[in-house]
Amino acid sequence: MVATEYPTGYSASPLPADLSIASASGLISGTILSSGTSIIELGATNAVGTGTATLTLSAYSVPVITSATTATALVDEPFSYTLTATGEPTTFAATGLPSGLSFDSETREISGTPTVTGTSNITLTASNLVGSDTKTLELTVYSLAPAITSELVVTGTLGQPFDYQITATNTPTSFAAEPLPEGFPSTPAVASPARSPPPRHPCHAHREQQLRRRHCHARDLHHRPCRGGHARLDRLR
Repeated sequence: MVATEYPTGYSASPLPADLSIASASGLISGTILSSGTSIIELGATNAVGTGTATLTLSAYSVPVITSATTATALVDEPFSYTLTATGEPTTFAATGLPSGLSFDSETREISGTPTVTGTSNITLTASNLVGSDTKTLELTVYSLAPAITSELVVTGTLGQPFDYQITATNTPTSFAAEPLPEGFPSTPAVASPARSPPPRHPCHAHREQQLRRRHCHARDLHHRPCRGGHARLDRLR
């Protein structure tokens, strides 16, 4: 604190926490622990009287941008993004905006209607008297929401490998299909578990064995060689 007329003492009140004044020299010192603005009444005294003044002390911390660093938008659709930061920034900026978007430093808002697709790296800045913070916002503008174009009615064969490729417009980033049939995994595989034929009844197997024996016996009788070397046809009963 500086004063004319040879003051012999100084005062300052109220002071922020952890600040103090040396009453003999008028030096206010300490460590400011929080941001904000303080109104302090100063006094300088000598044998004649006391002179006063008002000190406005503004304390800042270096800004830190806290808003998201990635965002998506659709072409020809309204978009908005608000830049936020701690530390009581006094100025904001956003550069490298894609076509159709603009930045309002008063509202800290990027807004507009993107006119081109693609990814833009936008530089965000928040500043005050003691410093600034800069981050990059990665904004991706897509043409439209995906539209599935693959066939929607398909058939599969039981027990045979099956696969189906989902296709869509506008560059999808992921695919999903649910609910899938029982036993059908999420990757191309067998459409459904193969089924074994039911076990045959023992009586059926015995009957087929008898028929096979009779057929072989009849064939032998039909072509039985005679003594003269000629085949003889016998009647089968």
